[in-house]
Amino acid sequence: MSQLWTDKYAPQRLDDIVGNAESIQQIKTWALDWQRGKKQKPLLLHGPPGCGKTAAARALAHEMDWILLESNASDLRDGDSVRRNVGLTASTGTLFGEKRLVLFDEVEGAFDRGQIPALVKAVTDGVQPIILTANDVWEPKLAPLRASTVRVEFKKVAKYDVKKALTRVAEKEGRTDDLEQFLEAARGDVRSAIIDFQSGTPSERQREENVFDGIRRLFKAKTFQDALSAQDDSAVDFDLFWRWIEENIPQEYEDPQDLARAFDALSRSTVFGARIRRRQAWDLLKFQRALALAGVGCAKREVYHKFTAYRFPGYVKSLSQSQKPRGALKSAARKTGEKLRLSIRKAKEDLPYYRAFADYFGWDEDERQAAGVKAPPIKKVKQEAAPTAKEPPARPKGTMLKLG
Repeated sequence: MSQLWTDKYAPQRLDDIVGNAESIQQIKTWALDWQRGKKQKPLLLHGPPGCGKTAAARALAHEMDWILLESNASDLRDGDSVRRNVGLTASTGTLFGEKRLVLFDEVEGAFDRGQIPALVKAVTDGVQPIILTANDVWEPKLAPLRASTVRVEFKKVAKYDVKKALTRVAEKEGRTDDLEQFLEAARGDVRSAIIDFQSGTPSERQREENVFDGIRRLFKAKTFQDALSAQDDSAVDFDLFWRWIEENIPQEYEDPQDLARAFDALSRSTVFGARIRRRQAWDLLKFQRALALAGVGCAKREVYHKFTAYRFPGYVKSLSQSQKPRGALKSAARKTGEKLRLSIRKAKEDLPYYRAFADYFGWDEDERQAAGVKAPPIKKVKQEAAPTAKEPPARPKGTMLKLG
């Protein structure tokens, strides 16, 4: 049997992972701290299947030259076996002091509720880098594990990034197939896209429910738990789902008090969102989700029995329309940063001061326009009047015209 292309072309470095750049950077920082001798809490990588969680862990081990040890669910039958296998693996060093990366894949399926406490104790006491992955991090039985790890969210990979991965494989295999059919079928699942590409036929696998159905579940929810789980099976991540909620609260709720309670809960969720970004306190995400989902879903006095035409978020539309100028602005900042040895972020902040040197930085027309460089004024050519016959000078008053 031929080798699976997902294994054959598995990423060897973290930079080879397509998509989820911020999550990859967080993993790099975590690994470098371990390499410097600073013990870190285990990472819990979570997100939909095929977004690169397991591939990132394996690529990290290869890049850092760490020994990779993956758990085997068949050896973890009960709490004692977890303590014996996991505990020994995670809490002991190697003979020559090499780092050992311990990977527990899809923990919500590999461990039952009775094994979780033993797993938590094992990973907490561990002296080696530990990474766990989960598709559904909000599985109730994983609650103790969420508190003992640093959660890193992986989102569905953008179509453009999936295409990059497929193009790379196609070039190495000498394939010239139309990639569009595989991209549409995969919907952000890189692993599925590569498997389908190898087989030559897009598979008809079960997909997540439509985002409209998730929004409808949220607004029609009758219990806290129903509202809280409305986004779990949606095809979009939490940030985008939040925008859907914001856009459609006025479409669903008619009572002014219902509207006020819903927007109050949503605004409180933004407070937690800001704290998460500022402090990197990802344990607060549960409060942000609870306010945005259950807070809004339970803000109504009673369910509205009507059909609502839910709308696509206007904010996302505006971002889409401004994508070209934003890309040009970033490109101008990158060129400026390369010349001045600045980060893109710093160059972008100071870009107004560099407008006069657009030629030096090599900005094109789109970049000039995005950066606010005014086009030079069109010089008007003064047209000279056509020469006319000279008139005789005017005769001074009081003089006589001399004849002859």
